[in-house]
This record gives sequence, C-alpha cells and structure tokens, in this order.
Amino acid sequence: MAHRRTMLGLGWTTLLAASSAVGVGSPALAAAPSGQLAPLGATLIADQEQREVQLTGGVALRLDPGTRCKRMPSTSLVLSSLGKTTPTHVFLLEQGRIEVEVAQPARNGQMTHGVMIRSINNEVAVIKQGRAMVLQRGSALITANQSGETLVGTSQRVRPLAQGTIRDPSGGAARNATVAMLGAPALRIGPRVGLWIADQVVPVALQWEPVQGARAWSVELRDLASSRMVRRLRVEERAASIGDSALPAGSYVVTVRAIDEYGLEGEASAPERVTFSSALIPAGGYVDDRGRIRVAKGQTVAFSRAGEIEVSRGEPFQWNKASTSIGLESGAPTKWFVRQAGSSIGTPVELAPRVIRAQVRMGPGSAVWPRDTVSITIRLSDDAGQAPSWVQPIPRVTIGLRPVSVAWERHGDELRAVVPPQGGSGPWVVRVDVRDQYDIPLGSGFLEVDRRR
Repeated sequence: MAHRRTMLGLGWTTLLAASSAVGVGSPALAAAPSGQLAPLGATLIADQEQREVQLTGGVALRLDPGTRCKRMPSTSLVLSSLGKTTPTHVFLLEQGRIEVEVAQPARNGQMTHGVMIRSINNEVAVIKQGRAMVLQRGSALITANQSGETLVGTSQRVRPLAQGTIRDPSGGAARNATVAMLGAPALRIGPRVGLWIADQVVPVALQWEPVQGARAWSVELRDLASSRMVRRLRVEERAASIGDSALPAGSYVVTVRAIDEYGLEGEASAPERVTFSSALIPAGGYVDDRGRIRVAKGQTVAFSRAGEIEVSRGEPFQWNKASTSIGLESGAPTKWFVRQAGSSIGTPVELAPRVIRAQVRMGPGSAVWPRDTVSITIRLSDDAGQAPSWVQPIPRVTIGLRPVSVAWERHGDELRAVVPPQGGSGPWVVRVDVRDQYDIPLGSGFLEVDRRR
C-alpha cells in the first residue's frame, strides 16, 4: 500500500489533509488473534483481558479490556531531524485506552516506524518514539507522554507534548493546557530472589511510598535483556507480590507507577532488578508441608541461574557464588539464604533430612523350618506419620547371600509376603532390604530361622 506523506515539525504545525483518509463508519471485521496485526479496516477488540499486538518497526500496542480500535491506511510522516519520511501505523480509537510503545530510533537518527492514534473527532496523537497512553473519554482524546517524543493536536495542527505530561482537550478554553503526570513512587524490595521449589512459589515482595492523587497502582515486570513486558498487575494497595509458576527463570526489572483519575499511569519508579531461580531438587527429594526441602544423606540442592545468585549458610552471612550445591550440615536441618549477587537481603531456604523409613516386621520370632513359614510386613513412615504416597518401596529378600523371589501383596499401607520353608541343613538368616524407586535405602530387617531337629 502506498504511504501518504505528511509533514510534522516543532511547535504548532499544520497536519496536511492527506491524513484525513482515516474516516469513520467502516464495517467491523473479525478481530485478529492477540499478537497479530489485523487486516486493514478490521476492528481490534480487547474483551476481558488486556490484549497486546506487535507491529513492524518495533512497535507494540496494548489494549485495555473494553477497548475498540480500527486499523486504518498508513501514512508517512517526517519524524526525524534528517527530514526523511517514516512509515506510520494509523489507528482509529473508538473507545477505551491504548498504550503505545515505539522502539528507539536507529543509530543514524532515522526512525523506523511511528504510530498515529485518531479519535472520531479528528483529534490525533502521534508517537514518534518512547511510550505513550491514549484514552478516549467522552468525545476527547486524552494523551499522556510517559517517555520519549509524542505530538498531540487535531488533524490540522499538532505540537509536542512534554514528557511526563497529560493533554486533556475537554477543558474548554484550557483545551490546549497540559497537566503533570503523577510522580514516581519510591519502591522498596526485600529479598530480590524469587524461587520455585517443586510446585511452591516464593515470590518477590514489593512495597512503595504513597503518591498524592493516586487511585491505584500498576506493577510492571520486564525481561532484563529484551525489555519485553512479561507481567503487569493492577493493585489497590501499596504492596504486591510478583512471581508465578508460569514465569520463566531469569533476570527481570520491576517498576511501579501510580494510576490517576483518568486511569493513566504516572512516572515509573526507579527500575529494580530481580531474579527468579528454580531449586533443582535431587531424585527422591521433596518439599514437606512446612516448605522444607527434604534430602537424603549426601544429596544436595542446586539452583538455576547460579551465576546470578549467591548463597550463605545461616548467620553470620558468608556469601558465595551459587555454582556449588547446598546440602545438610552434619546431616541435621540446615537453613540457607539465597540472594541476588551484590544485594543485601537473602531469601531463606530450609533443608531437612529425609526421614522416610521402612518398618520391617518378620515372624514368628522362633521360626523353625520346615515347620513354619516366615511372614514379612513392610510399612513406610516419616517423622510426620505416614510417608508420602509417591514413595514406592522396592524390597529385596535374601537367604544368606542368595536372593529369593516372593509374591508381595498390598494391604492398605502395608506390603506383605511369605517365605516358604527352604531346603538345606540350616540354620538360615532371612534378610529384607528396602529401597525406594530412586535407590535410596529405607530400612532393613532380618530373622534367624532354626532347623527342626
């Protein structure tokens, strides 16, 4: 499609009528799936959840729930100081709010793409670079420039909107006036490491100072390497926890913004780095009801993202790189701390010995062959009572050094078997050794059997 060419400069600038090709009343087509660009003239709709659309040129649109907008013919604007034209995506905002993010320009100063948001009353917001929010409220197009360069006005005249300000054209005589966005809250973070321990999540806890005029708060989590937004929370209180089982391990940056009466976010808090890591529990280890990692003697626990975190055992803290695994101290319960390298507070991780035991009962105590059979009963337990149901006991029966095959039957939480009388001169020692499916010893028992004289 050929791009229409329009000139935009500094101060109040005439916006040529070529852009008025963005009209109203075009039929709504089926909206494209989230993340895909709809065809020309199609309506983008965000229903119950926020919707994100990635466009060419490093442009991202985020539609709040209830937002409707149409994709219109593109245009070309002079958005750089070099005087070259820039392809510009155009959208007609019918209702709701759009957040626009435009990537930084190339090193030579040439913009790759811009975005124009229009209202049904021919008010416009042109996002050259950075991040802006555009809200359709009544008949007015309210625009907030969070960062970068944004132009606002009508289809005839536009002017720059200062960073950190909001333009609300519904103010009558003051329709060209701007107001400051809400200021940045001061963010406080405790331990900066979030952990996944089996199916349990230890989130990162956030708190922040109040901001006058704030009605709510927006918490944003972005990937450190790509700056891609991966989580956004809206909360009413000045506290939040971030981290869930679907969030990949990695390094992230978290910011908080105050939300004003328009529903627009203010300035972001200073970005703070956080790390999410998975505890790599060895085979046969598990997490008990108190959140402690249970491991057998000699087993250790490692962490993903080990190069970014440090560990210390107990207090006083002596932090070391987490390239080595952590384990029990002298086989006893041990408290470790995991912190983001260079930070001051650690996330506690408790290790405790795995105490699953096999209770082996054999009888009768005065067994004599060939008169008696030897009965064996195995029951598993731990220090909290019954052992976890996933533990599979694997018994091995020997007479002397010779393995013996027996038929095991389950009765409730017990395994039972019978060893028939054996030939030979006796006496005999019947031994039972029990291990689990991970080859971890659980217990043993033996019985001496006499020979009938």
